[in-house]
Amino acid sequence: MLSLRENKLLSLVILGNVINSSICCFFIVFLVKEIKVNFYILSIVIILLIASAMLQIIMVKKVYNNNKKNKRQK
Repeated sequence: MLSLRENKLLSLVILGNVINSSICCFFIVFLVKEIKVNFYILSIVIILLIASAMLQIIMVKKVYNNNKKNKRQK
């Protein structure tokens, strides 16, 4: 069971990922329609977006696991 603080942290990270994804999708659509950007650059942007979302989720899991360890030690 997650505590209130951990729930808030996790929801903030998920909200950040949603906002980040929507902004990046807007720019991707804009670049494809207006500038006719290269597909290679577009694929790099999408990979970086996915990697940043995964990194944020990993960081939340580390914080959660550290909190669990600290509670056990007390």
